[in-house]
Amino acid sequence: MASLSVLLAACDGDEPSVFRCGIPCVNSPYLGVLDITNQSLRPGVDAISPDGQLSVRWTAGVMASTKTAIDAITVSPHGAASVALATGQAVPIVGARFDLTVTRGDTSTSRKLWFAGATTEQGDEDPTFTITRYDIRTDVDPGADHEDFGRIGGESWWSICPTIEGGSNLAVLLPATHADADGGVGWVALDDEEYAIACDGHSLAKGLTELNVVPRAGDARGYGHARYSSLMQGWQAVFAGESRTFFGAEVGIRDTANDPPLFDTLDSLRRRTPAAGEYEWILESVYRDTGDEARGAQCKFTTHPLRPLGAHRNPAYDPPVDLLSGWRSLPECSGDPSRYGDVAFYSLAPAQSDGSQSP
Repeated sequence: MASLSVLLAACDGDEPSVFRCGIPCVNSPYLGVLDITNQSLRPGVDAISPDGQLSVRWTAGVMASTKTAIDAITVSPHGAASVALATGQAVPIVGARFDLTVTRGDTSTSRKLWFAGATTEQGDEDPTFTITRYDIRTDVDPGADHEDFGRIGGESWWSICPTIEGGSNLAVLLPATHADADGGVGWVALDDEEYAIACDGHSLAKGLTELNVVPRAGDARGYGHARYSSLMQGWQAVFAGESRTFFGAEVGIRDTANDPPLFDTLDSLRRRTPAAGEYEWILESVYRDTGDEARGAQCKFTTHPLRPLGAHRNPAYDPPVDLLSGWRSLPECSGDPSRYGDVAFYSLAPAQSDGSQSP
């Protein structure tokens, strides 16, 4: 695959941290120090946390305005949620409150979850795709960067998601999805009885919010769970079992699994102001979730005339052939990129006036 030169206007930034980074993780949905990413659609059914350390179940739910009992949750293919009421009605989830039981080992904790509001916006990659973000709150403080809403209705409430750069502390919902993690690397799997809560700015959310694709196959924007996992690991720049990204890294992304691609952020960029200079995209790698220790970056790109040692979004690893142990052993990204993985990630490099990249 040859490099693609594009002039920069605005790029998708990487997430602030890895998919899971201990307790607490700065950009995961938390109830206190308890990870509540995975949720069941039915009451009384356990959903296991991504790290396998605890289970979450909702034991009862009501619509706060009417106190009507909730029998089940439904999440649409694009992440809009509704609830089935005991009266037989189906209504949007906003206003629903749930009693949760979170169990770790022999210790169980009873807490609450409140879907307090929602916003919608049109997708960038697909204007027919509607992104629904939820304001989800809990009655136990998750710690730093989680908004404190004070006392409402006699109870104290905090956002389950941290406030990211730009001010959002909202979450999106991924239907039929169970999130898993091993250390700092995440992936997703099909589970028709669950949905996953993904905080804005998180690699788990960005496929939906930035590229308008969802994990479950079958929908026009359904990427498939394995490919969505590859996309998550590309956001994280996973290599050799670790996330290699950093907060604010600028990346270009192209779907290599579909023809035509479901997303391609390389061609839609406008020119920066002249003072900012011109930039071009240089292929970093093609990413795939292999399901083992080789997951993440699958090939190196060293055929650019002025980047014979490759390019990486993170200055700590740029050039990767010299600075990232094991990168040299990757095969060359040549020919059809789908041979190597599901999604290609590009890093930015300043371009010379003739369009070539400065060393």
